[in-house]
Amino acid sequence: MRALVLLLLSLLAACEVAPWREQPPPWTAATVADVEDARVLLGDGSELVLSGPRLEGEGGEALLLGEGEDGPCRVPLRDVCRLETRRTEVLPVIANAVIVTAVVAGVVVLCACGGGHGGGLDGLNFGGGSAPEKATGCERVPAHRPPGHGRPPR
Repeated sequence: MRALVLLLLSLLAACEVAPWREQPPPWTAATVADVEDARVLLGDGSELVLSGPRLEGEGGEALLLGEGEDGPCRVPLRDVCRLETRRTEVLPVIANAVIVTAVVAGVVVLCACGGGHGGGLDGLNFGGGSAPEKATGCERVPAHRPPGHGRPPR
């Protein structure tokens, strides 16, 4: 059970809600309109990430403007080899909320039902030790019995 919860939570963490999308040239103001960040690969091999990017100017004089790691940046568009943009996408955010809700609801149901062990948290065994035996009035029978070692007749 614990492994299943950890697997679901790790998958949830892997869901990226703002993936990078490569933008093919020619780049215009519409390319960076309404995006949160732009990642550019320059001709010299360096890479910049700009927050709140915008494009100003036309043709060979166009500049990509935005907030870089060290403050405001102005990158001539002619020096850009690759442009990627990202924006938060709504559907993955909704999917993440549904997954989290389902996991929490599943844990609550298992806690309430106890996985068929009488309710409560007894059936989940989150601790490392073993729980004390409860007197149930039932006889414990080993899972594997050699031939001729069955239950005594009643």
